[in-house]
Amino acid sequence: MKSVKQPGILAITAFVFYSLLSIDSSAQGPWAQGKGKGYSQLVFNSISNYSSLYDERTGTGDTRPTERILSEVVLAAYGEFGISDKLTVGANIPFGMANSGSARVDSIPPQFDEGRLSAFGNISAFAKYTVIDKKWKAAFLTQVGLATAERDTSTGLATGVDAYSIQPTLSFGSSSGDWYYFGYFGYGYRTNDYHDYLTMGAEVGKRLPNDKILLILNIHRLHNLGNGSALVDAPAIIETGLHTSFQEYSAFLAKIFVEDLYKGVGAFGSIGGAFPGEKVSVAAAPAMSLGLFYKW
Repeated sequence: MKSVKQPGILAITAFVFYSLLSIDSSAQGPWAQGKGKGYSQLVFNSISNYSSLYDERTGTGDTRPTERILSEVVLAAYGEFGISDKLTVGANIPFGMANSGSARVDSIPPQFDEGRLSAFGNISAFAKYTVIDKKWKAAFLTQVGLATAERDTSTGLATGVDAYSIQPTLSFGSSSGDWYYFGYFGYGYRTNDYHDYLTMGAEVGKRLPNDKILLILNIHRLHNLGNGSALVDAPAIIETGLHTSFQEYSAFLAKIFVEDLYKGVGAFGSIGGAFPGEKVSVAAAPAMSLGLFYKW
């Protein structure tokens, strides 16, 4: 992977947040919720006013300007529940609000329209079963994504991909004292001639001495297999870089959880960064994520 110029190392994208949170990072671990126990969260992800993309398909690692100033907000409701001590099921319901605004000051007259798009993203559900339950644990997880997102070929706005997906994932990990750690590897198949992908990563977390604050770092790689149709994405979608078939990246996500603020309710915030891959368009702009959760 080619190096990218500063602030390319800190190119944080709503797409990265969306993809990492489509299944919350806790679900990627090998631990089950336990029978009758659950976790739910409502998260707000935002990236605003960006007008350039890191796109290594140019062969330079430099930014590629967009025609218009873009922004995206994603609200996502996520939950998981323990059917038994080894089987956990869950779902994620994202709602995206994307905007293609005024033309860049230095831009030639845009060929794609100004506009807004508010619609559901790719709703997904998963089941996870713990297959090894010793000091080191392992679990098999299968996620199914629905083609519930919308795309506007006149503005280039999208709230997800126009495809169904299935992603089997194997995770393994352990814990020691105030620390936990795990890794995962999965294969994503998508319909509608979208490229398939490999997903892999690792997470480590540490609970602070007051027992209420948890610090987490997640690293993640999405490798595009390039086996779909090059004609899946309309020119306007390629222009904005929103949820395209060919995206590929390496990313990190840092979180802080504050637990038990009131009867099982807590809050969290996160920030992440993306390193472009060979087939990716990533927004060169900062983003943030804030949320509330409830455990029982």
